[in-house]
Amino acid sequence: MKITHLLVPGAAFLTLMLAGCETEEDAEPEAEPESEEEADEQAGQKEPEEENEEEPATTETETDEEEVQAEEEEKEQIEEEEQQAAGEELDELAVHFIDAGQADATLFEVEEEEETYKVLFDAGDWSRADVVDYLHEQDIEEIDILAGSHPHADHIGQMDMIIEEFEVEEVWMSGDTTTTDTFERVIEAIETEDVAYEEPRRGDTYDVGGMEIEVVNPDELSGDLHEGSLSATFSYGEVDVLLTGDAEAETEQEMVEEDLDLSSEVLHLGHHGSDTSTIPEFLEEVAPEAAIVSAGEP
Repeated sequence: MKITHLLVPGAAFLTLMLAGCETEEDAEPEAEPESEEEADEQAGQKEPEEENEEEPATTETETDEEEVQAEEEEKEQIEEEEQQAAGEELDELAVHFIDAGQADATLFEVEEEEETYKVLFDAGDWSRADVVDYLHEQDIEEIDILAGSHPHADHIGQMDMIIEEFEVEEVWMSGDTTTTDTFERVIEAIETEDVAYEEPRRGDTYDVGGMEIEVVNPDELSGDLHEGSLSATFSYGEVDVLLTGDAEAETEQEMVEEDLDLSSEVLHLGHHGSDTSTIPEFLEEVAPEAAIVSAGEP
């Protein structure tokens, strides 16, 4: 996997390029010939040299070595063709870690057959409109899945505005409830706009374009909003991104003990990177190459 375009702060934006995909900039330029003779060789125009002496007889050992080398070259060529084929089938996964202050909002965009699918996981804080503004700046008009990890106002804060201003196909929530105005506005918007609603559970998998979403939490609700945080792995080709909302140590330990496949190239740190989350056992299981934290100014 190659990670490019990591920009922070502002509208933090991360683009994940699949292994095997090669851009024009990545491709190695063809070496320039150092002489006319070398240029002829590259063009296949070099004249064969006259044979002055008889060539020595090829030994059996040399023949075996040539066969082994030919097999290795053929194997490398097959692997290269498979990688190129994978790159053609899967384009680019774009993940926007939106700068929402002391709140969370992550937008996934994936293309398949000239159609772009969009998933927004969490929707910023209730007292701001930065996530809504960012979506407009990106010319987003439709959202396939709008997910709120749990009903705290710094995660579902702008969900009602998003449902009202964009065409949202489906809303996911953990199933936990509160009596806050923010939560009630979200539920009202879902009902008013007649948006499909779902409460995913551990083990559920969904295909969105070429991306697979596997839910790793919750299994069941305990009444603790953090413990019930909707958590999922977003997989595209060889790239996995794990988001856990505000899941804390006890929930992370449970996920580890459930023997789930948590390994991911990118981990969005739970509970805004606080010391209530990201226990060593969980971090070891995930083994990320990069970690993202969404938090406000100290």
